Amino acid sequence: MRVQPHSIIGECETGVIEMPLEGLQIGYEGAKLPRFQFTHPGQPGWSLFTFDKAILEKLLRVRNFEVCKQVREINRRMDDMKRLKVTLAFLAGFLVFAIVAMNVTGWLLGFVVQRLPVRHEIELGKKAAVEVAQEVDFVAAAPTNEIRAELVKILGKDLAARYPVHVAVYESFMPNAFVLPGGYFYVSTGLLDLAETPEELAGVLAHEAAHLKLRHGLRSIIAGHGHGVFFKWMFGGSRNLVATLSAGADLLVGLSYSREMERQADDDGWDILLAANINPHGIITLFEKLESMEPSGDEDGPRILQTHPPP
Repeated sequence: MRVQPHSIIGECETGVIEMPLEGLQIGYEGAKLPRFQFTHPGQPGWSLFTFDKAILEKLLRVRNFEVCKQVREINRRMDDMKRLKVTLAFLAGFLVFAIVAMNVTGWLLGFVVQRLPVRHEIELGKKAAVEVAQEVDFVAAAPTNEIRAELVKILGKDLAARYPVHVAVYESFMPNAFVLPGGYFYVSTGLLDLAETPEELAGVLAHEAAHLKLRHGLRSIIAGHGHGVFFKWMFGGSRNLVATLSAGADLLVGLSYSREMERQADDDGWDILLAANINPHGIITLFEKLESMEPSGDEDGPRILQTHPPP
């Protein structure tokens, strides 16, 4: 195709077609290999087309306002399409990178958690227990010895030997229980009032024992401090890591578990009850009671102790 000062000329099987620039209509289709098409209202039924993008540069040099306007619009649309492709490619690459990074981070987190000695986990739990003591009122006359004996049975010989089990009952009408890293268990008076059978209380204790066994509290605390803890552990050893986590840190961030962790604790807690020869259906009846309770707004107790999602 050739561009003349006042027309565009193309060849076809029947000969040569010349279309005036005045009134010329320019369109294009396709993205990967665009095809440019030219029509004119004075020559209905005829069209010229080319895949050569250089034709647009030639048309921009002619002195025809409408033609130049159409060419600039086509260039703008093609540039927008290129930017969209680049953006989509970037987003796709970022998504792949994010997935890989999440998997690598999860692996690194698990690597650090599994290799941190239990004595350091107990040290973190002890520091967190000091924070809990500042937030709640403990019940001195509570049956902590009986609960501890039940927990030792639930934990089994190996786990009970690994962690020194500590039990405390705190004053709160909201049914709740949680465990800190290192074996620090807490039960609310509201939970003791709600649990009408030993199996119901055992079901909750087994769920928390599963969190301890799977080291969920430790995992959440380390995750809450970001990637820096990995380098602390790799280059400074476990003592350096514990110092990093303890210094000025709100250790109770470890009480906020993901849905996946809660699901794992449900599954593992069920197995723990079976292994201890305790009827696991008590946890079902207890959760049915929890579901029937109306939410109480801001009366849920200290925010730092709101450790579980809704039933």
